[in-house]
Amino acid sequence: MLELYSDIDCERYGGVANCIALKSYSGDIITVISAKNSQKYRMQSNRFSSLHVVVKDFVERVKKGSSSCRFELSGAIPLQEYFDVIDKHFVLRQNQTKYRDSLKERVYQFRAIQLRLLARFKDKTPTPLQNLDTLPGRNGHSALIPLL
Repeated sequence: MLELYSDIDCERYGGVANCIALKSYSGDIITVISAKNSQKYRMQSNRFSSLHVVVKDFVERVKKGSSSCRFELSGAIPLQEYFDVIDKHFVLRQNQTKYRDSLKERVYQFRAIQLRLLARFKDKTPTPLQNLDTLPGRNGHSALIPLL
């Protein structure tokens, strides 16, 4: 284990020889554990989606050190978790499109109100604003509500 991850000073942080724990940017902890008597490794994490980067890096490190190696997965591939991540991503993309269209419509309304106000202010004979000056604030606030 220490040979595979020689660029990481494991003992400095209180690590042991057959285990290394890595923390992702999302806060998930991924643990790589090697067996004491055989060349078997186990990787675990609290979220399936955070394993990808560590597994890919691990495979590259092992292949660099040994060209004749075999990788196996014991048990079934947790496809349901994978599909859940895909579904969540799809819903987020749909919401993004919906909010982008809503924001585009509000910006168009905001510009129309601005043009009317500018026309009223440039007019030589002043007329009452008829609450046009309150519309930009309301429109801007309603455009930001879905984003908050």
